[in-house]
Amino acid sequence: MNTALGYLGNIPDRWNLVHLGRLTSEVKTLNLGCSVSNALQFKMGNIISKSTGDSKYHPETLEGYTIVTPGDVVVNGLNLNYDLKSLRVGQVRENGVITSAYIIIRPEKINSDYFNYLLKGFDSIKTFHGMGKGIRLTLGYEELRRIYIPVPPLPEQSRIAAFLDERCGKIDEAIARHKALIEKLDEYRKAVITKAVTKGVRGERKMKESHIKDIPFIPADWNEGKVKTFYSFQTGFTPDTKNDLYYNEDGHEWLTIGDLTGDKLIPCSTKKHISDLYLSEHREVQAPKGSLLYSFKLSVGQVAFVDRPIFTNEALACFLPLKQTYLSFLFYSSILIERNANINIYNAAILNQKRIANAPIVFPSLEEQAEIVAYLDKKCAAIDAAKDRHQQLITKLEEYKKSLIYNAVTGKI
Repeated sequence: MNTALGYLGNIPDRWNLVHLGRLTSEVKTLNLGCSVSNALQFKMGNIISKSTGDSKYHPETLEGYTIVTPGDVVVNGLNLNYDLKSLRVGQVRENGVITSAYIIIRPEKINSDYFNYLLKGFDSIKTFHGMGKGIRLTLGYEELRRIYIPVPPLPEQSRIAAFLDERCGKIDEAIARHKALIEKLDEYRKAVITKAVTKGVRGERKMKESHIKDIPFIPADWNEGKVKTFYSFQTGFTPDTKNDLYYNEDGHEWLTIGDLTGDKLIPCSTKKHISDLYLSEHREVQAPKGSLLYSFKLSVGQVAFVDRPIFTNEALACFLPLKQTYLSFLFYSSILIERNANINIYNAAILNQKRIANAPIVFPSLEEQAEIVAYLDKKCAAIDAAKDRHQQLITKLEEYKKSLIYNAVTGKI
């Protein structure tokens, strides 16, 4: 059957084409009196308990949440124009409550597992993105209930869901294996760097005691001190986010942690720019060309070289050498700064300017710094290449999974 719908195309003749609202209802029961305490959240296309997730929430807000039960399907219809990676559909697996900002659908005359996969298939081709309303393109149940969906006979719905459970389960296992290997490569990379910047790459040698946490000995001819002894550093700023006049798409580049990509150089462009008006009212200093940036808030330990003068936010420290040291060596040895961090209640590293300045760090001669940098450049390039291969395989598996789901729920396989 030719549906004449761009998001569906042809479906089997034995299937029906029905408005979504004829087979489902919207769940709108609020958690009055906080009778249900298990708060749920979206996590990469799944609905999980916040007690096992990583979101911050206040129990007193649960009264405004919606009560959900296993089999309900949740759609995040918010800010469709800001979506970079569609994972907007999830199925509820346990009793709980979830924010009422989401669309919560109860399948009534359609298999819940098939319906969940169906909406995931639509999400994978960004069907919902053309349906949102308002400046931020927000989707509600009233719009969603009007779309046509393919409906095979119930026994076939069950077979499709079981088929996808089995196939997607194997794909997820393969993805998990590659992610685990990437984590091991990250750990290996960190170990290689730590060993090189604390023991050198010249083999066995005379050592002396150090004052760095978990590093009892360093080469006898190396220097030891605090970051502020060897480097000067500055931090950036954030203009008032409520004042739109301080931001301008055609203004000056303003770099944040979110702009960093993991590459050695800062990116060729930034997401946000600041206006001439802000700079005329505030005396701000750019990170100079040739300096090294280090992230110390939210995401600690990202580093990148500055290839042009640029403004940054206050979560980035900009380093310049005070003594005979190479910034390229600090690019790697900055891994030691995190050892001076505090750990918060979420088990995340927390640094401030004082802790950075007083972080203990070690330095060999300029000649040996260059040797270590050359060694680590080569070693890390090989590790990063291995990580990239695994990431490429993950991307292919994720794309195959999306294609498999879409083709199965629309009767094309």
